[in-house]
Amino acid sequence: GADRVIALEPFKYSLAIAKENIGKNGFSGKITLVNAGIAAKSGKVRLDPDFMNDTGSRLYEFEVGEHVPLLALADLVSQYSLKDARGGAVLKLDCEGAEYPAILASDSETLRAFREILVEYHFGYRNLAAKLGEAGFGIEHLSPPQYSKSSEGAAYFIGFIYARRLD
Repeated sequence: GADRVIALEPFKYSLAIAKENIGKNGFSGKITLVNAGIAAKSGKVRLDPDFMNDTGSRLYEFEVGEHVPLLALADLVSQYSLKDARGGAVLKLDCEGAEYPAILASDSETLRAFREILVEYHFGYRNLAAKLGEAGFGIEHLSPPQYSKSSEGAAYFIGFIYARRLD
């Protein structure tokens, strides 16, 4: 039921799949697909060419590879006039760890441009919940955090939080 969707995808392989799916499902007029990632501040990142044709990768800077734009939430809000979205904008973040810098570096005014924020987190939620709470959001878990280990043995906690702006 959204009037429009702005989707960021930094990886070319996933971008191509998204474009194909958008077209096949008749959403070309509603969905704007942007080849960019989300970050604490706008800039660019050089992505590992070995992961450019994969899904589920993170935005790490490499010495070789292609540069991809990064957008801060404030720039996304400004460029796409999200403060003025009819009914209020909704933000969904599923960005393999980039949710932390994107949210934690944003000011309350930027965050409050969104009526609702849905976040898949990977490394715990307390700092995200605290930041969103300070910005005037009520927080609830959509699923209990799940403990997991990466292939390198690092522990992490995955889960989903839902934040709704309290007006």
